[in-house]
Amino acid sequence: MKISLFYYQNTCDFKPLPTMLQDLRYFYIVVRLMAVFSTLTL
Repeated sequence: MKISLFYYQNTCDFKPLPTMLQDLRYFYIVVRLMAVFSTLTL
């Protein structure tokens, strides 16, 4: 998780705004999926 956050912070600095918004949407989807997965494992 720390590696993906580090990668996300490094790459979003060099991207234009529309691409950054797409990445934010993708990042939100990943966070939601991990939350659902954690509730399923519990």
